[in-house]
Amino acid sequence: MDIHCRHCGEPWDHDELHDVEGASYKDAVQLFVVHGCGAFGFEPPLLTCRRSPIYPPEMMELIRTAQDMSPYPDEWSSPDEIEMMLEIAEEMF
Repeated sequence: MDIHCRHCGEPWDHDELHDVEGASYKDAVQLFVVHGCGAFGFEPPLLTCRRSPIYPPEMMELIRTAQDMSPYPDEWSSPDEIEMMLEIAEEMF
């Protein structure tokens, strides 16, 4: 399952959180929520991702909202899934 950086939208495999050097899984989740891609050390350690977003602003907001609503990465739907759910909800009401 992919999780997405809240700063650039880049997808990452959820299992990468187990491999964050020097951090437990729980700590890695928190680092990812705050720093996005920076949590994985591809940028200098603990620096927040500053890459350009790969999704439009609306989709980036959906990524951030999903991460803010749940501390569990397996509950963070992809932006496409969230958008689809919102469209279905709009049709229902």
